[in-house]
This record gives sequence, structure tokens and C-alpha cells, in this order.
Amino acid sequence: MPVEAYVALLGRGSTRAIIGATAVFLTLLGGMLYSPFNASLIVSVEPTPDSPSGVARTMYNRYFPPDPVQLIVLTKAKDGGAIVNLSAALDINISQPLKKWISFNSSTELTGEAAGLSHALKQVVSDSLSLKCRYSFMSYFDVGLARSHAGTHDRPLHDLLDDVIQLAAQPQLFNKHGDTTLSLIQVEECHGNRIDAACVGKETRCEPVVGVMHALRSYIRAHPAGSPVVLELVSFPSVFEAIQQGVDTAMLISTLSVVPAFVLLGLVLRNLRLLLITLLNIAVAVSSSIVVMYPIAAATKVSSEAPALMVASGLALSIDYSLFLLTRFGEEVQAGASLGEGL
Repeated sequence: MPVEAYVALLGRGSTRAIIGATAVFLTLLGGMLYSPFNASLIVSVEPTPDSPSGVARTMYNRYFPPDPVQLIVLTKAKDGGAIVNLSAALDINISQPLKKWISFNSSTELTGEAAGLSHALKQVVSDSLSLKCRYSFMSYFDVGLARSHAGTHDRPLHDLLDDVIQLAAQPQLFNKHGDTTLSLIQVEECHGNRIDAACVGKETRCEPVVGVMHALRSYIRAHPAGSPVVLELVSFPSVFEAIQQGVDTAMLISTLSVVPAFVLLGLVLRNLRLLLITLLNIAVAVSSSIVVMYPIAAATKVSSEAPALMVASGLALSIDYSLFLLTRFGEEVQAGASLGEGL
């Protein structure tokens, strides 16, 4: 098509309306697809299918089901205190009656506080999952035989067995200082659907896991700041959410970098209409990238770093090429060339 005919085509009102409507449609569609696109991304780095690691992963997934979701709540003592005394040992004294032959006491001033928090966390999980999911809850304070509300058994032998179990569990469930322990929630199935970490935040079958995560976070936020024991939720779904928040922050920073770039572009072009063209170009480029990448991310595995790279590349290329092309176009027009000659 000759340049004159191309310029004449762009000058028509119908052509401008089609271009404008297409730009608005792509921008709105990209904005609508951003959240599902972001949710379909993966955090891990996947090996190539034909590599030794990829072949091993494929064989493992063929014969073993995905690992269930595991949520971990850390219980930590503040100011260097200890939740349990790891140096405590069984005290054997056969001269005493049977229930006093063997005793074990590793409690500290913080043990009761930590035990209360563990029982409260167990209740939070039960309220969120008990009617719809198959799960397990484990912590040091729930290890052993079922005690009475008073913390003892009707038979002394049960107390002795609990002491032995807790003594064996301490090195596994506490750090070497005895000031940090964990509560483990493992969710295997909800509403008859098997749950795995890859579906959390992406598929409706894993919504109960998201619900219990929110319930745990709410309880942890409501925990008094002055308590000598603090709680922290650490798990793969939480890490994935943190990474997604980091991606959003990186995209926000990339977007904010447009402001000084536009100031520089405005000083060079000195034309508001040309600046609006650049802004429209950026919006359409980034939104079109999301529209193109969303079905790809839904059909295959795309890294969570993709959105930040897409936005950064879209901004850089749009602003740079707008600066080069529009500056050259403005120079031609100012030199007396027509629009067609300038193009």
C-alpha cells in the first residue's frame, strides 16, 4: 500500500474508531485476565522433560500421588526464653509408689502458654476443616495418649508412657535451644477430592485450604503483641503467596518507573497528543501480552517471574521506540514535511 493511501486510511473516522475500540478491548481484557494468569504461574523451576531430572520426575509422578498440603505454624519464645527444658531427664526412684517411680518434667514458665496456643490452633483448624476434609494436626503438646482436662490420666502407667513419648519427641519437634517448635497441619482430601500443594489458590477443590490459611492468619494477627510466645505461619502455599506479592510489587515498581520516563519523553516531544499515543501503546502492549500468555500458562508451566519481565520489557520497548520514532517524525513535520512524508 502506498504511504499516501495508508495515511488517508488512518485519517478516516471509521479506522480510528476501530483502532480505538480494539485498543480499549485489549486493555480491558488484559486487566480481567491478569488475576487468573497470575494464579496459573508456578514457583518452582521445572526440569526439561527429556533431561534425567525430567524423566525421573515424570516416573515419580506416574507411580506416586502428589504430596498432600502441609501448613506449618512456628511457635517461638521471645527474648531468649525456652518453651521446654531439653536438659530434663527421666527421674527413676523405685522407693516411691508406682506413680512416682518415674517422673519427667521439662516444663518452663512458657510451656503452659505454648500449650494453650497449640490447643487453640488445633481448634481453629477443626472449625475450618472438620466437616469437609480429611486432615491431621500434630504438635508436641498433642503427642501421646489422650489426657483428661486436668492434664492427667486415670492410670499412672499412661502418665509414664506420655512422659517417655514426649521425651523422645522433643529433639524432633524443638530446635536445640528449646525455644522454637512447630504445629503441622496436613490436608489430604476435601469433599472427596485429593489435595496437593500445586492446586492451592488455583483450583476450587483447594478452597478449604485457603480458608484455613486465612483463619490461621486471623488468629495469629489477633494474638497479643505482648505475649512471650509468638506465632508464625510458614508453609509452601504461604511462600507461594509471598512470591506472588513480590511479583505484584515488582510490577508496581516497573509501572512507577513510567513517570520519570514520561517526563523525559514530554520534554523531548513537547506534544501532548504524541504522549497519549505512547501511553496507549504501553497499555495495549502489556495487555496484549497477558491475553497471549494466559492460555499458554493454562496449558503449560510458566514461571512466576514472567509478569514482571513482560511489564518491564513492554515498558522499555514502548517508551524507547516511541522516543525514537516520534522524535524523528516530529523533526520531519517541523522541517515542513507533510504527514505522509513524515511517516
